[in-house]
Amino acid sequence: MAAHHQFPFSRARGEFPVRRILLIGEYRSLLKSSAEVLRKTNSEVSYCTPFAIAEYWTSQFDLIVICHTVAAAEANSLAADARLRWPGIRVLQIARFDLGTAGIPSHADAATVSGKPGDLLATTMELLGIDQPNRQIAI
Repeated sequence: MAAHHQFPFSRARGEFPVRRILLIGEYRSLLKSSAEVLRKTNSEVSYCTPFAIAEYWTSQFDLIVICHTVAAAEANSLAADARLRWPGIRVLQIARFDLGTAGIPSHADAATVSGKPGDLLATTMELLGIDQPNRQIAI
């Protein structure tokens, strides 16, 4: 059930710094809606279930986003594996409730965010180092 979507600009051609995001979750409908929000960062967004992650281990990503539908122990394991495979990877966990639950243990390169689209977008941009000078992005 993996899907891969590309942004039309190329880092190699110097047109735009294409960042790559891997979104991991259990439900296709949630993955699709979260992926649409994440694409507003002008990033390539791939998504999969935790069971399909193996096909992505040979790729390179700048950020992994772990949906609240992934059990806490599995989310922690995915984050740890990602840090081993991709040094410098940033990890974003979408919380089950409005930041009422913490999933991924604290790291300088990690954050937990509510599932609200505006919060998801702002935190993703912050973790990827994308400037947000009072910019309004339609969600």
